[in-house]
Amino acid sequence: MGLSFSLLTYTGFMITRLFNRCSFLAAATLLCSALGAQDLDTYIQGRMNRAHVPGLSACIVKDGSVVWAKGYGYADLSNGIPVDTDTAFLLASVSKTVTATAVVQLADLGWIDLDDDISAWLPLNAQNPRNPGTPIRFRQLLSHAAAIQDNWDVMDQYYVSGDSPVPLGTFLADYLIPGGANYVQNSNWYAWAPGQGLSYSNIGMATAGYMVEAVTGSPFDAFCETTMFSRLGMNHTSWFLAGLQHATIALPYEYRWLSGQYVTQGHYGFPDYPDGQLRSSVEDLAQFLIAHAGDGSVHGVRILSTASVAEMRRVQYPQFDPVQGLGFYHWHYQGEDRIGHDGGEVGAATLMWYRPADGVGVIVLSNGSAVLPFEWAALVDVVNRLFVESEQY
Repeated sequence: MGLSFSLLTYTGFMITRLFNRCSFLAAATLLCSALGAQDLDTYIQGRMNRAHVPGLSACIVKDGSVVWAKGYGYADLSNGIPVDTDTAFLLASVSKTVTATAVVQLADLGWIDLDDDISAWLPLNAQNPRNPGTPIRFRQLLSHAAAIQDNWDVMDQYYVSGDSPVPLGTFLADYLIPGGANYVQNSNWYAWAPGQGLSYSNIGMATAGYMVEAVTGSPFDAFCETTMFSRLGMNHTSWFLAGLQHATIALPYEYRWLSGQYVTQGHYGFPDYPDGQLRSSVEDLAQFLIAHAGDGSVHGVRILSTASVAEMRRVQYPQFDPVQGLGFYHWHYQGEDRIGHDGGEVGAATLMWYRPADGVGVIVLSNGSAVLPFEWAALVDVVNRLFVESEQY
């Protein structure tokens, strides 16, 4: 069942999935060194060494197009397979931006309102048992305000090699509903009522993905394929390994400090996949980013209304969190407002950011864990350098 991770890896994994949002960025902002005048390739390779990531792919988007993209290092060290811009990486929590977009697409289609009670589409009453009578709304799921708590004693047991055989709906029913196999009321639900607090929730975002299934009657992954991936030409993107049989997928690596070597336990999956299991290439993900950095369309293909793009950017519960939008959040860096997400899993450290002021965006995907603050800071350095580099295009 579960993968056997080292203690250091497990600790880092918990840090990245629990705190891969503002806390890591704040630490990285403090630790980032000044941008040097080094050649860009030399600079990135140096930061990869510092971050202990064997492979990295990055791009810059500007004026609605990819203006620069390049791969570095290796997707598979043992077989000497290099990274290129079509290599698919595990996106970790950057996946949440796609899940949130899928839900907002339902609102664009008129199938839901973001302030609807999700129970209207379920055969049972989905409420926080610690606050019965208070509805959970779509908006709350997308902004981590639904009072659903991550219970790692449960979640950690469900990591498996390959794709998980456990259906999303089955896992969530066992986790959220009294009497379920993994139901622990005070560990799975917060004491505060939905909409009366905010705490980062993987299971909350996985529930948002399941609501797409409940509303449409279509599997979540199939809905995303139809409404986003196929329409944007994202041919190296899938929620499942089974959907990437003809693509190069970057193996996830851990850096072992004692030996100074990278090791991999292979590809893995988990049933709550909408919160972090999407795999995509930097070229593919750039198309998605261009839509959000602009008006919701890419080269004439619209995936969101302009109003919905603006709503996803808007801080939803400023009294609880000054940066959290719908799936995306704000990062204020040296006077710039950036919007996006970052992600961390075992063997994955990812960053996707854009400036709403001018639509310039940067993506950095890697196949190392980068769990220590100075490692993460090295990847943030790359993001910052690429924003500077964007000025020449």
